[in-house]
Amino acid sequence: MTRHDILLKTFAHRHPLEAARVLERLPAQPAADALEDLGVPLAAPLFEHMTTSPAVASILLLPTTVAAHLIEAMPLSDGARLLRKLPAARVDELLALVKTRQRLRLLRQLRYPAGSVAAVMDPNVCTLPADITVAEAQKRLKREQGPLTCELYVVDARGKPVGLLPAVNLWRAGQDQRLAGLAQRSTPLLPARADLTAVREMAEWQEYQSLPVVGKDGTLLGALHYRDLVQPEGEVAPTSTLTSRPPEYSPLELCWLGLAELMGILAHHNPKGGRP
Repeated sequence: MTRHDILLKTFAHRHPLEAARVLERLPAQPAADALEDLGVPLAAPLFEHMTTSPAVASILLLPTTVAAHLIEAMPLSDGARLLRKLPAARVDELLALVKTRQRLRLLRQLRYPAGSVAAVMDPNVCTLPADITVAEAQKRLKREQGPLTCELYVVDARGKPVGLLPAVNLWRAGQDQRLAGLAQRSTPLLPARADLTAVREMAEWQEYQSLPVVGKDGTLLGALHYRDLVQPEGEVAPTSTLTSRPPEYSPLELCWLGLAELMGILAHHNPKGGRP
């Protein structure tokens, strides 16, 4: 591995947001080459910060196996967002290579219409039964290596949400208390097919970072995170024009941009299969 490779990978690992911004400003092929060079573990997290248009362009140009591994490794909402924008034939190719469990999750997400809450929700939320004690809940989280600082969702025997439970409250509560008595029952519930535009304007986002999403029968399907509302599904970042102000780059971005562009250009001019 060259010093340039080490620098690229270190930057992507430590500064994923800045790395994503740089990739968005590269031509499609050099951006795809840079993502492939980074490898799946480093490249997948960058898609969380990339706008839809350049992310889709990269997925289309990447080798099918690499693209499928990226779809599988990235957050479910990001994977579904990109798959919605790909040609049907490409979607079939990628899903065929995704592991069964994640493929089923993606297909479940894709069945909801674009622009709905469920289309961008996170189904991988931590749920706990309402009738267990704090001591039992703490044991479960430790045993399953669950999140210790996030929001937990307390559900009844039918899988319907009882309320939200910040993890910090769980660790402060008495060991014999039941979760049903700790859950915040006033937490708003979002219907799976609710329109994202309307949900984005809800005043509750001033208090909550995530809200539970429920199906027709009232069962908990997942959670909608506020960060997924900042850039709506399918929104494309504004492009520069001849009269627009040039983009501002940080020193780190300038360094990584130069290296990434150089690697992309060299790879593009090398014979097929060659590497600089």
